[in-house]
Amino acid sequence: MTTLVDESVREMPIESRICTAYPDLGRVGPYVRNIAVAYERGIEEAIRNLLSLGHRRTGFIGGSERLRSLQRRHAAFSDFTLGGGYVACSKLLTGFSPTAIAAMNDIAAVGALRCATDCGVRVHDDLSAIGFDDITAAEFSQPALTTVGIPRDRIGVPAFQALREMLDSKSSGTARTVAR
Repeated sequence: MTTLVDESVREMPIESRICTAYPDLGRVGPYVRNIAVAYERGIEEAIRNLLSLGHRRTGFIGGSERLRSLQRRHAAFSDFTLGGGYVACSKLLTGFSPTAIAAMNDIAAVGALRCATDCGVRVHDDLSAIGFDDITAAEFSQPALTTVGIPRDRIGVPAFQALREMLDSKSSGTARTVAR
């Protein structure tokens, strides 16, 4: 189950004693397992990539720190939408003049690419951009988006294992599994 649902919806399976696994919920307890993602490694990879290209002025487009997964991405390193990426890029280009932009997710990065293009900035020549998550839409963006992939199989497999363990043991265990 995703963490991008209302708290009351996340509580419904727990109240019904249904075993649930979340990516980066941050909270564990009866009938709930958390599969933590090593975002720090991905952020380091993105920054290393930008540094290897010679970038020293990198702007960052983030999101609401309401979600624990976003808090962790902020700690390792606006808004998570196309429009949010567009507006954030516009502000960065006006006030900071970066040579690169790292966005917390691919959607915001695609919005930033659009803004840069609309402002006459030559993406890949004057400005590099990197996103996070490797969503399918990233490969179809114009210009092309560099992105850090999230190994979904490394999230899915531990999630199913956690569910199986809870069902097999009839236990409400609280172990936390980290996907790498």
